[in-house]
Amino acid sequence: MALGGGDGLSRGKHQFHFNINAMSDTRLADGAAIVLSPGTGGDIPEGTVFTYGGIKYYPVNGRVYIPVENYNSGQIVTMDTGNTAGLMVGENRMSVRLFSKGINAGGSEIDSAETVYTVTANPAYSLKVHLSEGGSRVVPPGAGMVFDVEYSIVNGTGADNVIGIQVYRKDAGIYDNPEPDGAWPVSGNGKLTAGTGSHRISVSVPESAVPGTYRLVFELGGQKVPYNIIVRESEHIKEKDGV
Repeated sequence: MALGGGDGLSRGKHQFHFNINAMSDTRLADGAAIVLSPGTGGDIPEGTVFTYGGIKYYPVNGRVYIPVENYNSGQIVTMDTGNTAGLMVGENRMSVRLFSKGINAGGSEIDSAETVYTVTANPAYSLKVHLSEGGSRVVPPGAGMVFDVEYSIVNGTGADNVIGIQVYRKDAGIYDNPEPDGAWPVSGNGKLTAGTGSHRISVSVPESAVPGTYRLVFELGGQKVPYNIIVRESEHIKEKDGV
């Protein structure tokens, strides 16, 4: 048999691919099962869940027993360590042993394989947001707002290194009414470099904004920071109404 794959984050999902070459081995006539366990010196963190064929399996004493549905090539078993302390970062090993089921169950292992897979540290993010000096939380439609953000990025790459902004309007006491994408123009939220730093982001209130309370949600790598503002009635509307 053969085993491969497995690369992933310390706390995340790892897909292992395995093949069983049953050929005419009569010991596998009534089915087979595999036992997955870490290589020498390795460990499966407490809380790890394995999934195969839509069924979840849980390790006992550092190994997991999984009945195999068929002998087709390219079968996948997924190891999920998302709710654990995490795997050791770097090279890890996973071994698989093949056993028979049915009348031949209880015999010695029929075959085995091992693979080396790479575990990467999970990214970590932090984010703080405050209005730039001289700014106000109460603004008219068409106003521009400038925010100073402080951030920290460790092991983060790609699209997650960009601060996203979603705007919600308060309706019936809750913020579940998102504004359309692009309705509130944003500038200055380009890709950030890893490490610690500060950044300035500008947000423009659209002329069509209805007076009321809004929540700007700044997000970086899953870290969300809400910031509430009030859009007041515009001055030219007040003048037109004789106020």
